[in-house]
Amino acid sequence: MIAALAAAALLAAGPASTLRFAEQSAPGLDPALASTPDAVMLQNAICDRLYRTTPAGAVVPQIAKGLPVAGRNAERPKQWTTYTIRLKTTYRFADGSPVTAYSFADAFARDANPDMASPALPQLKRIVGVAAVAKSAASTVSGVRAVDDTTLQVATMRRDPTLVDLLAEPYLCPVEEDTPVAPGGIVVPPSAGPYYVKENVPGEILLARNPYYGGTRKVRFAQIDLATGIGFDGCRRRLGRGGVDICLDGLPQHAARADLAQLAGEGWIGKSVGCLAWEPKIRLDLTALCRA
Repeated sequence: MIAALAAAALLAAGPASTLRFAEQSAPGLDPALASTPDAVMLQNAICDRLYRTTPAGAVVPQIAKGLPVAGRNAERPKQWTTYTIRLKTTYRFADGSPVTAYSFADAFARDANPDMASPALPQLKRIVGVAAVAKSAASTVSGVRAVDDTTLQVATMRRDPTLVDLLAEPYLCPVEEDTPVAPGGIVVPPSAGPYYVKENVPGEILLARNPYYGGTRKVRFAQIDLATGIGFDGCRRRLGRGGVDICLDGLPQHAARADLAQLAGEGWIGKSVGCLAWEPKIRLDLTALCRA
């Protein structure tokens, strides 16, 4: 009976192991600046978005309940289109605060702010009101409106069937109220995904399980530890001693797929890794890796 209770307690506590990576350069963690393969990979672990792109290239709802619904824009019905998006109510940031439509309206405003210098800005200019924020003529994007906690409206310059592709980008991860505009990026971003940033210091980025995660993705590890400042040779030595599971710098950057056995044979992946989830859009899916 005691053993059964102990086993049940371990299951309830969730994953207990740590997945360990190493690479030379530390990727940025600010979603507004997530343009490199490793930055996008980490955003996928710490950020669920309105929509996500599947390995097959389809865009499907994640925090959104369904696809955007196009409607007439009240201000310029012959030119602009207003899209309405309904949100699920199960999502929370790692501090327990809810993810709402305002979280995405704030993300739009933050990305459009010229001081943020987000690479997303050229894509965002099809949204009504982004140009005014980019010129410092406004602080909020007039075409993005949180009607209430669970309803977001996005107005585009013209009918835009590819809006979901934009909303699936890591640049539009939800942010908490008063998340600062920080040139160069914030060190610890808000996290509404399976993991959150527990620590980000020189030499180490530590992700931990988000205890309030409200999505459906599985969390296989209690922590993901990324050691930085470790070159090719140093990483291989650590991997050989069992101190690292994966050397990120040895993995392809933009390949459509990667072979686990080949990468293990080349000394970039340790024997502790049982499955490799590779997606062209996000590189490695850290939520789908497993132990051997």
